[in-house]
Amino acid sequence: MRFRRPLYLFATLALQFVVAYGGSPFGEKNVIDSAGPSVTTVDVADLDGDGHDDVLVCSYNDRQVGWYRNGLCEGSGFEPLKTIVLSTAASPYYVSGEDMDRDGFVDILVGSYAFEELPFYIYYNDGTGQFSEVSIVNASVTSWDAGDMDGDGDMDVVAANYFFNEIVWFRNEGGRTFSKHTLGASVSMPVAVVLSDFDGDGMLDAAAKGWDIGEVVWYRNEGGGVFGGVQLISDRNNTYGTGLHLRDMNNDGILDLLVCSGTSTGWYQSFGNGSFNGQKEIQDGMSLNNVDAADVDGDGDMDVVGGTSTEVFSFENLGNGSYAVQQVDAQGANAVFLRDLDGDGRADFGALMDGSWWYNNLQGEPISPEAALGGVEWSPFAIWLPCTCWDILKPNWRVPYLKALFVAVSGMIPLIARRPQLHVAASRGGMPKTACGGK
Repeated sequence: MRFRRPLYLFATLALQFVVAYGGSPFGEKNVIDSAGPSVTTVDVADLDGDGHDDVLVCSYNDRQVGWYRNGLCEGSGFEPLKTIVLSTAASPYYVSGEDMDRDGFVDILVGSYAFEELPFYIYYNDGTGQFSEVSIVNASVTSWDAGDMDGDGDMDVVAANYFFNEIVWFRNEGGRTFSKHTLGASVSMPVAVVLSDFDGDGMLDAAAKGWDIGEVVWYRNEGGGVFGGVQLISDRNNTYGTGLHLRDMNNDGILDLLVCSGTSTGWYQSFGNGSFNGQKEIQDGMSLNNVDAADVDGDGDMDVVGGTSTEVFSFENLGNGSYAVQQVDAQGANAVFLRDLDGDGRADFGALMDGSWWYNNLQGEPISPEAALGGVEWSPFAIWLPCTCWDILKPNWRVPYLKALFVAVSGMIPLIARRPQLHVAASRGGMPKTACGGK
């Protein structure tokens, strides 16, 4: 059989492509809790101070808050759910981990969602994973964020007071006491709120998203706990969906707004001076319950994951303003996250609904041909080497071991011929921290 150089070259490059880009970045499903509560919201934080990120969950339907201790770095997997004993007045909807008293231990914040304003709780961590409950204010909340909003050095809370159409904030008065204040004119039915310095003045501003109209707005921090009027970022039909996250989506060192709304997911670039651009679309047509973003494949840009009621997906950033979608599992999720759970420096994919599970990031190369072509720049060496080897070996092609050697060399080309890629760490959740404390 005669082999022609162009045909061989095509086959060799195809082999290189398969070796370099085969498969999804995520492995098989790993169960955290197959019979756990129906999860509404999730956060990831080191709750017992062992250097490993644990998984904190909240179930509105089951009226339950608890956490799964992460023992992956010890070879034991996740431990069974450790339930936080809640007050009978609680109707928990949202949960997060924050060090509210700055003692070095992550505390748990739990808010209720109801037609009446119910107590907002902080469960203070004693450093061993044991918690004591303190009720600070009453509110009906679907989301919040924590930070020093008035510049006095302690941790305050901003919250979306959904049924009362307010953005409120809880000033930390010291001694584990808080006072409640209205931030300003609100979006309609606020469902999500975050804190960041959007105008570069060193003070934490707030951004919020509404439910029924879907506008996205921000509030300028004027200092001393005073906030300016509401400023519109977008009045696009971002209805429904509760996702509003801070992620550096373009790796410029400035946190942007990642938004999940109804059948649309996108992000708004922040320029760091109080201005934003229009929504950059990630996907349109899927009803994602929530999303998260991190550099999943290590190519220096931000990828996205999300879950519908029946499936979970990854969205590979192709680097040209578009994303390649891939189904990760035919299992729905109310809440998702990207975080390094096993301490290998890669962003693993957590998904929760009726039960909890995670997918190990195998650091697969880009998950589609488009991603591969957009994510790696090939040097001329990758083309020159197989052609030169072919010229040398062609006269002796019938020798079996030479065929095997030639194929082996060609398959190694992706490992030695690619130009190095820049790995950029994004801030505040964009790049996961190591779960095993550097072990």
